[in-house]
Amino acid sequence: MARTLAFDVDGTIVDKKGNIDPGVMALFNKADLNDTSFIFLSGNTLSNIEQTVKHINAQLNNPTGQKITPYMVANCGAQVVSPQGKMLRHVTIPNNKARTIVMMSRYYDRGAIFIYSAGNTYYVENQDHIKEHSYPRFIKNAVLIRQYKKRELEKGDMGIDIKETKRLNTLQDFVDFTAQNGGINSIYVACTSGDEVVHRSVANAMLTTAEGLPMYDGISKKCIPADSKMHALSYILNLEKDNDKYVDDVSEVVYFGDGTNDIQLLRACNLSVARGKKLPKYIKKQATYALDDCTEFAKDLYDGVYDHTIKNDEMLNRL
Repeated sequence: MARTLAFDVDGTIVDKKGNIDPGVMALFNKADLNDTSFIFLSGNTLSNIEQTVKHINAQLNNPTGQKITPYMVANCGAQVVSPQGKMLRHVTIPNNKARTIVMMSRYYDRGAIFIYSAGNTYYVENQDHIKEHSYPRFIKNAVLIRQYKKRELEKGDMGIDIKETKRLNTLQDFVDFTAQNGGINSIYVACTSGDEVVHRSVANAMLTTAEGLPMYDGISKKCIPADSKMHALSYILNLEKDNDKYVDDVSEVVYFGDGTNDIQLLRACNLSVARGKKLPKYIKKQATYALDDCTEFAKDLYDGVYDHTIKNDEMLNRL
């Protein structure tokens, strides 16, 4: 029986210290790799996902010696890479929309700092501007970029690079930036006010997906991406529609996530798991199950205990 398992990466597979969660590791160890496919979807960079795959395969205890070769979805759906390592999809925010988002966000929050995700690099607006607005700790701690320590962010363990860029103001600034860096995959907004409503309204008003649809519900106040995990997952399943190793529809995918950008998939998949300790209730409510540990779940999943076609109040009441 074909089974497709899809995972958020940071906080779901990998904990805050950069370690692979043992319970999630059980899901990989118990899988029959001949009929199980994997898809990793992250708001982080492609190199970060590649490092995670290497760490998993180094710990994989599979009698056949097979390794997992997942599809990799980076920057919240902006990039899709095949199991063979080929870039299949690269969505960027158009220059005029990127500038409008930044200008509107600055209008609502004069102290906002911006980080532009471009491929495997985060470009942070110049430090002089950061210091002017009382963000001297921003670069030191990489606040609102990721929850890793600084040593892990310095293009080392997790393969992330942080560079400084000038403050982008004019449309020509954005055109030049795009030409130099291959496009903006997402914009991180570090707000002093933390007004999520404002930034959601900015994103929904100014940004559409590659298919021309409105931006998805559940956008994080920290990040405005070029596309969503939902569209990337649908794209992959459509590519693999004749492959017996993959399920046919998003609803048949087993999804594991823990954050705001996972909400859409936690809702859409008939069997979904909000995995992690101390998750907020609004995340737990979107999933079929909320679990601290996936070890027992892995055994039951492969033994066929769970019904993939039903997602009802009785299940949700088990949270």
